[in-house]
Amino acid sequence: SPLWPAGIQASLSHTHSVAMMAATREPLCVGVDVEQIMAEETADETAGMLMSPAEKQRLLARPMPFAQAATLLFSLKESVYKALWPQLHQPMDFLQAEVLELDVQQGRATLRLCQDFDEYFTTKALLQARFWLAGDRVITLLTHPLPTK
Repeated sequence: SPLWPAGIQASLSHTHSVAMMAATREPLCVGVDVEQIMAEETADETAGMLMSPAEKQRLLARPMPFAQAATLLFSLKESVYKALWPQLHQPMDFLQAEVLELDVQQGRATLRLCQDFDEYFTTKALLQARFWLAGDRVITLLTHPLPTK
């Protein structure tokens, strides 16, 4: 994990020839991710590991190829992990966060945690993310207020 200067919350991601960083001085957890769209075969093979049956149904109802939707879900969950890691310092499984809503037109998603990690990051916490579908890539950004201690 990178070490940021005091008062800076930030996240890094890269894929192929693209690197991204999101940083803020605001009291926010930050997670950014960029992914190449996975192949249809990869999306089908990894669906059970990446998403719940309910999430798969939500994705199949979206007006986008399943591989693009699965990559978006993967990237959103990577952004959750990157945003929460500095607070929790514990690994997360892909099924420990769930995509509840995807607004493809607005590029917005709502996720929730599927287990309580601590008194602040619980199943009641709704996490808001933005996303961009850029050619053969998906970019996601999740921000969430830092816990007040």
